[in-house]
Amino acid sequence: MILVDANILLRLGNQSDPEYVRAQRVIFNCRKADQVVIIPQSLYEFWAVATRSKDVNGLGMDSAHARPWITTFQRMFRLLSEPAEIVRTWADLVDRYAVSGFRAHDARYVAMMQLHGISQLLTYNIKHFDQFPITILDPRTLA
Repeated sequence: MILVDANILLRLGNQSDPEYVRAQRVIFNCRKADQVVIIPQSLYEFWAVATRSKDVNGLGMDSAHARPWITTFQRMFRLLSEPAEIVRTWADLVDRYAVSGFRAHDARYVAMMQLHGISQLLTYNIKHFDQFPITILDPRTLA
């Protein structure tokens, strides 16, 4: 299985993004080779950035434009559930790897990966995850 980071979803939802075509191609190729999944956090993060104004690094979508993307992503990818152990697993990771600040969100992706037996993460944010024992798939090197 391959977990998709929200930054991939954001590129799929924004045709003017310079990485839009590459993101599409990589998702297509990954889906041919393996099962590609998302987690609730991927959708929450997509929503937060998609509905944030462009002047603060968002996409500037209104709710009516962003909501169909949530449905589309749920059709495109299997949405994994959040096990009850997520907080314990996440807390263990942030302690073990001395995670602080915004990277705590990244540790939550890794916690979900551990709980679901996923070893690969498709993301543009390579440096956000390089301390964790996972395989990082960079779309820029896959396409």
